[in-house]
Amino acid sequence: MTAVNQEQLDALYAAGLDMAEALLARNGEFFPFAHYISPQGEITALAVHDGDEHPESAAVIASLQEKLKGMAGRGEAIASAISANVAVRKPDDGGRTDAVLVQLRAEGYARDAVMPFALSGGGLFRKAQTVEMGQPFAQEAENEIF
Repeated sequence: MTAVNQEQLDALYAAGLDMAEALLARNGEFFPFAHYISPQGEITALAVHDGDEHPESAAVIASLQEKLKGMAGRGEAIASAISANVAVRKPDDGGRTDAVLVQLRAEGYARDAVMPFALSGGGLFRKAQTVEMGQPFAQEAENEIF
């Protein structure tokens, strides 16, 4: 399997975070989605849809994990990032906040990066919102993909 480097993982994280921020600004929320790095180094977006208009996020994440695990097993993906809109406890004061969770996975690498955010603006006639990103934090995670 082709090894992935930190620069590629950083680009994968940025791809997930950038798409999440754009979706939040436009819609105020988003369903989980993924990006992966091919053995050639290309970053590609990936989504799944089971026909349900309002699927549970956990089910979408499980479907993305299954799809990415198969791709990794066939050598089609060397790293992946699943991005989800979540509510988490802040590490500094334990209060709850909305956040973008980016689950970064590669062979020998598994981190969950969390970027808290706040939305402002929008309204009846102006749907677009401003997304203010907070201080990110990360933690070791289980590697369900590689």
